[in-house]
Amino acid sequence: IVVQVGTSNMIAGTTQQLQVTVRDTDGKRVTNPAVTWTATPASVATVSSTGTLSAVAPGTAQVTAKSGNA
Repeated sequence: IVVQVGTSNMIAGTTQQLQVTVRDTDGKRVTNPAVTWTATPASVATVSSTGTLSAVAPGTAQVTAKSGNA
């Protein structure tokens, strides 16, 4: 899985749409993959089921995207 981020620095109250590329075990791109997003800590950032990242407060957050076994 490769996540494309517009910017790694955000101001609290702003959002950005994350993009993801998922490849199968043969390296072929998976179209319309089911992706589960998480952001921790949620006190700093949240991410929706569609990959919209929201900056909640100043700090550093880790965003994770999972799809299948990837």
